[in-house]
Amino acid sequence: MSQHVAETPLDVTIRLWQPTDSIKELTDLLHRAYRPLADMGLNFTAINQSPQNTRDIIAHGECYVALANERIVGTCLLNTKKQPYSEGSPWLDHPMVLSHTQLAVDPDLPAMGIARLLHERVEQRAKELGASEVALDTAEQAMHLVRLYQWSGYRIVDTAYHIHTNYRSVIMCKRLRDDIAVQIDEPWPGLRHTRQRMRRLARQLRSSWRAAIRGTKTEISHTGTQATSIRVVIQHPNLTKYRLPVFQALATRPGIDLMLAYGPGKESRLSQAQGFKSTTAPMVNLHWGRRQVIWHWPQWRYADPSAADVLILEWDLHYLSLIPGLLRARINGVGTIIWGHGYSKRHIPWRAWARAQVAKLADILLFYNHSASRDFLDTGWPRDRVFIALNSLDQRPIQEQRRQWANRQRVEEFANQQQINDGPVVLFVSRLQQANRVDLLIRATQQLVAKHPSLHLLIIGDGPHEPHLRSLANSLSLDDNVRFLGAIFNESEIAPWFMCADVFCYPANIGLSLLHAFGYGLPVVTSDHIQTHNPEIEALEHGRNGLLYRDGNVDDLADKLDLIISNPQRRKGMANSALATVSELFTLDQMVDQIEAAIRRAYQCAMSR
Repeated sequence: MSQHVAETPLDVTIRLWQPTDSIKELTDLLHRAYRPLADMGLNFTAINQSPQNTRDIIAHGECYVALANERIVGTCLLNTKKQPYSEGSPWLDHPMVLSHTQLAVDPDLPAMGIARLLHERVEQRAKELGASEVALDTAEQAMHLVRLYQWSGYRIVDTAYHIHTNYRSVIMCKRLRDDIAVQIDEPWPGLRHTRQRMRRLARQLRSSWRAAIRGTKTEISHTGTQATSIRVVIQHPNLTKYRLPVFQALATRPGIDLMLAYGPGKESRLSQAQGFKSTTAPMVNLHWGRRQVIWHWPQWRYADPSAADVLILEWDLHYLSLIPGLLRARINGVGTIIWGHGYSKRHIPWRAWARAQVAKLADILLFYNHSASRDFLDTGWPRDRVFIALNSLDQRPIQEQRRQWANRQRVEEFANQQQINDGPVVLFVSRLQQANRVDLLIRATQQLVAKHPSLHLLIIGDGPHEPHLRSLANSLSLDDNVRFLGAIFNESEIAPWFMCADVFCYPANIGLSLLHAFGYGLPVVTSDHIQTHNPEIEALEHGRNGLLYRDGNVDDLADKLDLIISNPQRRKGMANSALATVSELFTLDQMVDQIEAAIRRAYQCAMSR
């Protein structure tokens, strides 16, 4: 596709969005540009959408950006992928009409004609794609925008009441071709408008009714928003330490009243709920033939408007209480989110089918990564019911330790003390169990030692496979190269080992350990059998922040480790990319942003039922 370049006194260039562009910069621009509309009380999506929302929205079509001095100063999205507007306008559904949305120009710039350049580019592209008309949708109250579009050749063709906005929309079109006229055959548009208004009124009445059940007062303003918080209950099997910061951050979000209901497992006893309301509930283990199933009472108990507005449930078919809980919530008008992997490492067709059927009972699907969500979207799931909260670690303790160990002399003193300063260091940190295939790493170490005699493999962790691994290292004459350091849980104690390492290797079944290593700036080597890993594998980009070796192949594992060990320049580049991954993409704030967005969408779904 040819690029359109337009010149203004600022030398503005209009081009397609590129993957290397900053999604955060684009999102910040949208927030600034739409702030005046927020001040008017209008709830446009662009007012507070997260970077991940922005990424999902631009996937709907072709996103154009205006650049000035290598900075994004404007944007506009041409919707080339038709989305159903069952409660919108038939003009937006017509095959000869393409629409554009999220037009934004940096409000700090003077009137330089940037919006005009963006309009011209998307209109030109719409014409190239065969559209007879180009459409847009804006708030009726935003008369300054309506007049601006009219001056640009747009005419008002319809109005609509979108169920998830608090304003009436004006649909405006501009004719691109004279040879084909768009005709809309809708005998009674007033009937559609009445239905849309009734659904919005029903949502407001339901909000008031639910508030009455809660014993609180809800005032419905002229914008159609409610003043009370959304009561959210998250059902979780246990209280894990790494999840605490997620729940704590979510509990601080305005308008979110959070409670966690979790099982009293071993991990729960090691953690303490702080910063949010919580309760423990026993998990009843039942045996159904040879299978074990679980009944967890919170899945049923909180599917009640007197207890919750939105219920987040574990997406796990082992829960016998899951389907009853989802059905009860639907009957009672409680919004539901099922949160989980959305897949199984061992693909069994009937289980995948059952998982999809259960998903249909929920309002929102919340995934840990994009690849699992795409499988559902490809089968026709509505995009606005699918959210991705990239599983992330709280990097603050890790970065604090990196700062404390930033003095290279201190790191070298620790390495000298531990007698690991005379050669490259490979690190593994996790449970010692068969699924993690640490035996492959030990065998690869035997090959590496031939080239790097002073190489050290540090193994941190314990588990049932430890005796076998110790025996293997001994049989391969690696006692001087392989060290078993036991389990280390305190970040301040494990930090110096990470800071001394050159590369992190987790042969199979990697999960959050990937993000832990990235936090210390370590490249990661793991298997290329992606299906056997946990969702966090999405963070690894082969050749950028780590390497994938051929699954089960010791020779290739040794070669990939040697590529990093023997090339300091490559190792440094991968280290920088690893840090960028966890500081820009897999962040706690972005994870919580998506959970919050899913909650608010589930609440809207419940209100519109």
